[in-house]
Amino acid sequence: IVMILSLELLYSEKYSFKPKPNTEKPNVMLKDSKQDGGIGFEEIAEEMGWTTNNFPIPGGDPNAIKGGNLTMLGGREYPNTFRDIGKDSRWQINTLMKDLQNESLLGFDYERLEWEPVIATHWKISEDSLTYWFRIDPRARWTDKREIISEDVVAAFKLLIDPGHEDPNVSTYYNDLLEIPVAETKYIVRITAKKKDWRTFRAAAFLYPMPSYYLNKIDGAGFIEKYNFSFLPGSGAYIYDKNNSKKGNEGYIVLRRNDTYWAKDYKRNTGINNFETIKFIFIEDENQQVISFMNGDYDIYPWSRAQ
Repeated sequence: IVMILSLELLYSEKYSFKPKPNTEKPNVMLKDSKQDGGIGFEEIAEEMGWTTNNFPIPGGDPNAIKGGNLTMLGGREYPNTFRDIGKDSRWQINTLMKDLQNESLLGFDYERLEWEPVIATHWKISEDSLTYWFRIDPRARWTDKREIISEDVVAAFKLLIDPGHEDPNVSTYYNDLLEIPVAETKYIVRITAKKKDWRTFRAAAFLYPMPSYYLNKIDGAGFIEKYNFSFLPGSGAYIYDKNNSKKGNEGYIVLRRNDTYWAKDYKRNTGINNFETIKFIFIEDENQQVISFMNGDYDIYPWSRAQ
């Protein structure tokens, strides 16, 4: 009886946690030759009109010693969700956790005003400035060791514009600026802007892929239910340490460094991602926040207002 009731709840209209119907035709295997963004692409990229930045300047100190633990104040209350997409996700802690575990197609050096490779090694802009191509690094991997491919960008964008995640500001923003990306090859994704706007390339470049082999089975409404307090495999330097975290009012969240992070030896990561663990704690009372800081309970006091 319990099992039957559970299944009824799982698939009821109220909870709408049904797997998304698979109405799409099976994809043929996407091309991965040198011309299609595979190994050796760097040899011909320039003559094909692609751009890259071979000299990114790392933001870390090359003499930094790896190890140790960092404890931060994550906010006044334990978050309502771990997601950074959908309702209840507009909190700084959600963005921090996302950025530690995921990476965008490109990065931007705000001191030198230059784009830099992250998941994408190269990019190209059409003459009318409305179409952008990004070549994904064939060495890029999710934390479960599967390849990051162009279809993962498509799947992430479809989730962002899905009104089912109940954050209309996000879905409207992306839907107004960009068409749904197209996976041209295994490693090359094309994104077309709907209009000339200074935000369009920035919006495309800062997209972070998400595993299509998960997202293709679920819609926006299902996503916000299933991933309230769990994470999809990420592409970044840290992963959620569920065993050493605790949920609830006196809870805390621990992320640990991913020793198999695919880009840990890349020049752009020199001197960063040093802490073995990053722990977020939550203290509601402001006076107690100060006392706890002075007692050494956490390492950074977030002074956020003028006195």
